[in-house]
Amino acid sequence: MTHRVLKKYFRQLDRLQKIIFSCYIKRDYAKNQFYYEKKIHLEKMRLFKIICSIRKNIPSLNLIFQENGRGVFLYEIILSLNTLKLRISDHATFEVCQRELENITRNISLVLNDASRGRQRIISLSNLLQSIEQFSELYQSTLRVVTAEPTVFLFFIQDLIDFSETMENFFVAPVNQQVKPTIPVVTVRLKKINWLHILSMVLAVFVSLIAAHYAGYFGMYLIPLVALLVMQTSIANAFDQGVWRVFLLAIFASLLALSIHSMPFLYQVMHDIGIGAVIGIAANILIFPRRADKEFRLAMVDVIQCYAQYFMNIMSQLTQGESVAPNKIDLDMQLLSLPGWVYQRGFDTSLRSGHRFFLMTIEQISDLLFSMHHLANCSLEQDLIEQLQSSFDRCALRVQEFFSGLVTLLEIKKLSHPIADFSEELDELEEKFQSVVPLSIELLDVKRDYVYIAAFIYNLTSLRRLLLKLAQALR
Repeated sequence: MTHRVLKKYFRQLDRLQKIIFSCYIKRDYAKNQFYYEKKIHLEKMRLFKIICSIRKNIPSLNLIFQENGRGVFLYEIILSLNTLKLRISDHATFEVCQRELENITRNISLVLNDASRGRQRIISLSNLLQSIEQFSELYQSTLRVVTAEPTVFLFFIQDLIDFSETMENFFVAPVNQQVKPTIPVVTVRLKKINWLHILSMVLAVFVSLIAAHYAGYFGMYLIPLVALLVMQTSIANAFDQGVWRVFLLAIFASLLALSIHSMPFLYQVMHDIGIGAVIGIAANILIFPRRADKEFRLAMVDVIQCYAQYFMNIMSQLTQGESVAPNKIDLDMQLLSLPGWVYQRGFDTSLRSGHRFFLMTIEQISDLLFSMHHLANCSLEQDLIEQLQSSFDRCALRVQEFFSGLVTLLEIKKLSHPIADFSEELDELEEKFQSVVPLSIELLDVKRDYVYIAAFIYNLTSLRRLLLKLAQALR
């Protein structure tokens, strides 16, 4: 059971990293951004479902998939690799290193597949390390010169090295721990029940029973069942998904009628399907319709509030060395409730662009937070952290205020004061960091602690940029 679940986990990581690297390798990413982000969203949701299932059902893997476990580090690094596209302003830059990126993703896939097979728990990393070395040589010879943001590739290389080291040590300790692990506190988030939608379904069933009594060919069964079936649609997709379900039912009924060679049967089935479909679709649209904008805002409020708490935990861990509270598990559960229905075909065209942009930006923030959590978990030089602590604290306070302002805007309330930009605090932090770092951060042989802290500061800068996008979208 344990190895089968780990196999599923590693294979899902492989699918996720492939789509992430395809965003860098494929030249059409800039034109089809929503398409690629939708694929990343779906793969991330599958990964979070696997992780939540492991935490809930397999106690022997708790130590690996809790706050600071190897399994958590692994997918945080993968999602940290996804932040590279946020840091590069010109997507054409990736054409310079396209072949090297293809080699890296291919070798990562081989490593993850090797781990999923459990071959004596020995993972071959030689090809991956060689491809990382080739990318490092390209960075030194070309990328540092031709790109406007050379430092971000240094962070990318460090993430790749961290991934290889984590994979190398993943099976060092036995997976089936004999030591009884601490039972985690897992918050089970139940989906909020939409009582108005349930009421509309009850009314639709009542109307369909009346219709079946007076006009149905199959008694009191088919028309109500069809009405209920076509009402099982996502928000803002009532008509399109309802029609699609009716189309599938019509095909099934036609095949059934052909198999028994009965045209009267086909007519009767189509008659009842048509009545049930009209009742179900009309009830979805007219009786207490679910408002996409309201449902979306409520979902975003919950996510942003969880982000705010998680961010403060990360900053506490970075500056004070405190362990992050079990908010990581809550965040994973919260991300599973993201309104992915905005990516579905048939979603309201008047809302599609804005809602997809907002959701995409929200998910990009989650990738940054996972990257920051990974960096904060690394053993950093405390003397350096102490010199930067006051600047970190001011930035953290501003970010917290920004999150609170976004929640206020989403709740359609009036801000007590304008959302304050924290560019000055970031500039102060960067200047102080540059004053204490003795070497250029772009050098590959710079101390690893400096790279980690520089990446953390850069993540704060990227977080500010994304938060500003959200604030502008809400005004």
